[in-house]
Parts: sequence; structure tokens; C-alpha cells
Amino acid sequence: MSEREEIRELPDKYKPMGAWGYWAWSIIYGFPIVGFIFILINCFRGDSVARRNHALSFLVTFFLVVLLIGITILILWLTGVLDMLMGYLDGWLKDLNSMITGS
Repeated sequence: MSEREEIRELPDKYKPMGAWGYWAWSIIYGFPIVGFIFILINCFRGDSVARRNHALSFLVTFFLVVLLIGITILILWLTGVLDMLMGYLDGWLKDLNSMITGS
């Protein structure tokens, strides 16, 4: 029995997703709000194991990125670098505003 025949005999829930399916879902997941909603829907829907696992990988990656950004901000705040960056940004924005308004 060939691989294609084996895949055809699988229940729909366990059939693998093709490369174009992964590509399309990755594009959809990339949209800021709509993508996150689709990630959550596909994580908890049980119609395709491949799609659910793909969505779970995006969800885990999202939470890891948020965690790393939070840790980075905490370290910058504790070391005082965040205050320095905010002061620099504030001064830059004031200079930009004065250049625009001409005052």
C-alpha cells in the first residue's frame, strides 16, 4: 500500500495538512486581531489534528514572545535603562514638535 493510499484511508480528523494549508493558515495567523481569533478557534476545534497542532504552535510562540518582551522590559526598568530611553524619546519628540510648529 502506498503512502497516498494510506492517507486517503485515514479519517478526516487525522489527515495531514498540505504545504499550501500550512502556508495559508500562517498568513491568516499573521493578521493582528483576526489571526489571534483564528488561532484560538483552531486550537480548541477538534476537526483536524494537524490544524490544531499548527495553531497551538503559533499560540505557544505568541506567549513566549510576550514573556520575553516582558522580561526584557523588566530588566530595562530595573537597570534604569528604560528611564534613560524614555527621557531620550521625550526629548526627541519635543525637538520634533518644535521643528514642526516652528517655535
